[in-house]
Amino acid sequence: MVQSTIQRKHRETTQKKIIQDKENTLAQKLGDTMTKLQPDYLLRKVRPIINCDEPKITDQSDTPMTEINNIMKQYVQTGMLPGTSNHEMHFANDYERPEDYQILNAHRNAVENFELLPLKLRNELNNDYRNFETWINDPDNTERAIKLGLLVKKNSPSTLEAATTTKLNDDKTAQLNVEKVETSTKSI
Repeated sequence: MVQSTIQRKHRETTQKKIIQDKENTLAQKLGDTMTKLQPDYLLRKVRPIINCDEPKITDQSDTPMTEINNIMKQYVQTGMLPGTSNHEMHFANDYERPEDYQILNAHRNAVENFELLPLKLRNELNNDYRNFETWINDPDNTERAIKLGLLVKKNSPSTLEAATTTKLNDDKTAQLNVEKVETSTKSI
């Protein structure tokens, strides 16, 4: 029995030495930051602790402004909800706005048409299609743009424009005459 306890203690000490040797080699591999690893440290669960003993710092002065009963009383008295202004509401008309694919197609066409310009002009604009608008709107470049065929010289109103204007005027007169006939038949 005495011998078995001695053997058990010997086994335990050898196991401890083996574990310490493994820890030391691991510590040497990891460097000086970790000198000793404890097996129970690896098994222990760390749970965060939150301390809520401090006084609350929530501002309670706005509480009456957020109560629905007070908001409705103010609405009944003034006819306006809090946070709204006296200005008339303005709603944007997005139906006239082009779709995204139309914008992308217009951009692609602009880049492709810019690539069709002569090389000297593109180099002058630093090969950037965005510089073309400022160049074409500059009055000093008007003659050159006409020579390149980018602009058309205005002489006088063309016959096509005059014919279109007359046709529009005739259509308006015809439309007015139709409206007069309709109103006269209704009165009978």
